[in-house]
Amino acid sequence: MKRTIFIAGAACLLLAACAKKGAYVNPSYENKDIVATTLVLAPLTAEPQINYPEEIKQDLLRDFPQDLYAAFIRTGLPQSLKTQSQFKEAGSDVFKGSPLLQPRIFNLTNDQLLSVSLPVAPGIEFDSLRADFVLFLENVTLSLGRDRVEDSDPRKTYKVAGGTDETDATFQSVRGYRFNLLHTSYYVFYDNHTGKVAAYGVAQTETPVTNESVEFIFKHSMDDLAGAILKNTPFNK
Repeated sequence: MKRTIFIAGAACLLLAACAKKGAYVNPSYENKDIVATTLVLAPLTAEPQINYPEEIKQDLLRDFPQDLYAAFIRTGLPQSLKTQSQFKEAGSDVFKGSPLLQPRIFNLTNDQLLSVSLPVAPGIEFDSLRADFVLFLENVTLSLGRDRVEDSDPRKTYKVAGGTDETDATFQSVRGYRFNLLHTSYYVFYDNHTGKVAAYGVAQTETPVTNESVEFIFKHSMDDLAGAILKNTPFNK
C-alpha cells in the first residue's frame, strides 16, 4: 500500500515529545532487552534520491548509479544496522497485504517536523520476515560535499608573482577539493508488538570519497548511515 506523506497542522497528530538535537527516545525503551528481536526496514514511500547526479559524475569522473544506491539502501543498510546494533536479525521486506497506515507528525527541533505514515495498529505482517521492530525511513537523500584543501607537497607549487629571480617570486600551494558523500534521512523505530514509537530523529553523515570502487564507497556510506541512525537510540551496541 502506498503511504502518502503530508504535513498537517492538526494538533491530534502532533506528538508533543520534543527531540533534543534531532533525536528522541521513548523513556520506556532505554533499558529494554532487544537482543533476540528482529528489525525490518519497511518499504520506502519514495526512492532514495541522489541530488545532482550529473554534477557528481562530472566532479568525480565516474558514475554513482541511482539504482545501485537504492539497492544498497535496501540490502546494505540492514546488514550494517545488524552489525552495529543489538538486533539478532535485520532485513528489508515488503508488506503482506495492505496494512492501514496513518500519517503522524513528530517534533525534530523547534522549527522542524517529521511526517511519516505509521500503522494504526501493531502486528503488521511482512512477506517473509517476522518483525519485532519496524524501521521507517523518509526523505533518504545523497549529495556531494566539497572541502577545499591545499596540497602540502612543496613540489606542487606554482609562481603567481615576481620576476625571474626566485627570491622575488611568490609561490602558492596547489589547491583542490576533498569530496564526501552526504547522507540525510529521517527515521522512526516502531514497536510492532505494542504500537509505540521507540525512537525517531534525523541522521546526517559524511563519507569520504576514496579511489576504491563505487560499491566499496557505498558500503562504507551504509555503515556510516546505520551508525548515525542508531547513535541516539537504545538499540545501539
